[in-house]
Amino acid sequence: MPIYRFGDMLVDPHKYPWGRLKWSPQWALEFDGTNDYVDTGYKPTGSVHTAEVWFKPFIDTDYYVFGVHDIGGSRLYGGTEHGWRIGDSEVANPSFTVGEWYHAALVGDGSSIFLCINGDLVAYAGYSWTEPQEDDMLIGWSSNQLNKFNGLIRDFRLWNVARTQQEIQNNMSKPLMGNETGLVGYWPMNEGEGVTVYDKASSNDGTIHGATWVEI
Repeated sequence: MPIYRFGDMLVDPHKYPWGRLKWSPQWALEFDGTNDYVDTGYKPTGSVHTAEVWFKPFIDTDYYVFGVHDIGGSRLYGGTEHGWRIGDSEVANPSFTVGEWYHAALVGDGSSIFLCINGDLVAYAGYSWTEPQEDDMLIGWSSNQLNKFNGLIRDFRLWNVARTQQEIQNNMSKPLMGNETGLVGYWPMNEGEGVTVYDKASSNDGTIHGATWVEI
């Protein structure tokens, strides 16, 4: 995994994701795996996507970290219940260690998909896409499914471009401005209070259902 330099400090993103220094306050949302999730209000369109997220699981059973699982349309989701998927294809279903932070990037360019975990390419596959019908992208769950996420999530990003592995590695531990080319949704999830996670790229502010803020 890359080690990033911030000033005169070297920061391992596996221990200190998003490039945070030890004394810098940061927040995440904790999901209980029962009824907690965030509804972003965003409906993915088009066949080209990149979804990025930082997450820390508390369980090793099935769950969704994020997703839209539209009945009658395509799926865009990530987790351990049905793996990481765009369109009609699951690219992989890797396992994750309980209590560890991970960065995942799921990328589809219209015909092929790949999955990066902590910046490393772990799987590659082909796919096709049917436009979703009506479901919103959820964080901590996937629509029309059972198993919700139990653990911490923050910094969820959606793009309508296929990010390269190098772009993912270069930016996964850095905050974004919100106006980057192709960025259609950016929820840093660092508010620390309230029931809204603000979209820094557009106007799709997410509504928190049950999840609670924790300082990390």
